[in-house]
Amino acid sequence: MLSPEQRDFAQAALTDLVPAVGFIRKPENWIIDVRSNTGYGDDDRATAFCAIGALDRAISKRTGLRGPNAIMACADSAAVQALQAEIPDDFTLRHSMPAATVAYYNNRVDHATVVAWFDRTIANLRSQLRVDDLERGAMETAALDSSAAGLVKEPSLLAR
Repeated sequence: MLSPEQRDFAQAALTDLVPAVGFIRKPENWIIDVRSNTGYGDDDRATAFCAIGALDRAISKRTGLRGPNAIMACADSAAVQALQAEIPDDFTLRHSMPAATVAYYNNRVDHATVVAWFDRTIANLRSQLRVDDLERGAMETAALDSSAAGLVKEPSLLAR
């Protein structure tokens, strides 16, 4: 079962990853080497984004943060950490800052790989939450069954 912190992490990451991948799903809306075609992901005029720029946009829309504040929120986000965790093991460059690793990976692979990476990260987080929901439900059912079994052991309670 997920700890409350792990559950919060997965939900927070999904909150930003789902809209972010929507911003780059079409090849013409994805770029490399810069956050967006206007410089920043939170720029309303931007129409193309790298992975980090797409997350900037999603976080900016959700929080209202702009400029350096949006950039810092993105760099520290659960979404960036979740993406970094899903980078294939054979990708050798790892930076101490997850956002730098995510940006570097975005710049070294093609569009289809980036979208598949986002989709895989989203699917894995959703799967973790579904399994956690099932485990929690099973525990609740077991507790209810145990309580019901205790009632049946007392035939006098059934006769009333």
